[in-house]
Amino acid sequence: MKDNIGAPIGTQRSGSNGERRGSEADELSPQAEASERSLSRRVSRETENKSPRNKPSSFYVYLVILFGAAFLMLLLAYFVQQRNNDAALDDLRSTTTASRQELLEEIQRLEEENAALQKEKEDLDAQLKKEQAHSTELEETLTQTMADGWKQSALDEQSEILYLLEKLNDTGDYLMMGDIVKRFDILFNRLNPDFSNEYLTPTQESRYLQLREELFEKSDFMIMERRQDGSELPKFDDTISYEVSYAAVNLEDILRFYLTSPVHAADTIATYFQPDSDGAGALYGGAFKRSTVEWFEEIKAELIGQGYLGENEDGAMELLIPYS
Repeated sequence: MKDNIGAPIGTQRSGSNGERRGSEADELSPQAEASERSLSRRVSRETENKSPRNKPSSFYVYLVILFGAAFLMLLLAYFVQQRNNDAALDDLRSTTTASRQELLEEIQRLEEENAALQKEKEDLDAQLKKEQAHSTELEETLTQTMADGWKQSALDEQSEILYLLEKLNDTGDYLMMGDIVKRFDILFNRLNPDFSNEYLTPTQESRYLQLREELFEKSDFMIMERRQDGSELPKFDDTISYEVSYAAVNLEDILRFYLTSPVHAADTIATYFQPDSDGAGALYGGAFKRSTVEWFEEIKAELIGQGYLGENEDGAMELLIPYS
């Protein structure tokens, strides 16, 4: 009893009770101990069963919530993406429709432009054909005009030659006539082997042959030279010197061209008929008729008066207008 003084009452009781329990326990039978051990195992199993069951249940709930939230997020993302896709598809359809309409309009515009260009090409082709026809017509006209010009020029030259022949025949200058026949027989005589004149008229041919025949009848220095091919050509005999024949050629140019080409006539005088030249010696040496020499003097005076020729104090002549 002294050992429990000052100890808590509960402890004292526990002590007394414990002593009794201890004594009672010591007094428990083997059946009681077995029952107590069975009860103790049951409580232990219930305790073990309650704790594991609560933990897996909370985890699964959390996992379900997590998967549910993820699914909702995915579903929301899907709907947002679908909406965006629908909007993009609508924009694409609108753009495609607009582009198709623009393309159709562009095609129509190009077709209209092509039709306009085709029409313009047809007009240009028609204009080109018209211009080509006009150009061909102009070329033909030009060709005909040139041919007519050449023909007229040939006819005029032939008329000048015949006029000069007739005038010289009237004055009796057969030397000059012989020079003309010798040089231009190929223009008037179709029997000449070198004849080449498509513009000779029958009247001119007839008149030339008549004057040619008179020349051979009245002169004593004209002969017909036979060539190796058997053809014959008129020429001077040996009584006519080279200086006289050459002077006749230049004098014929002066007499024939002084009206149509006075510069040419003046240049011929200044070149071949200076006072001390062979041409002047042949001209004034008596081979030519006085009337022909006077005609030459008249032409020279006219050319000096017109300013084509200049004459110095010593009688030398100078061409004042260049001849090319």
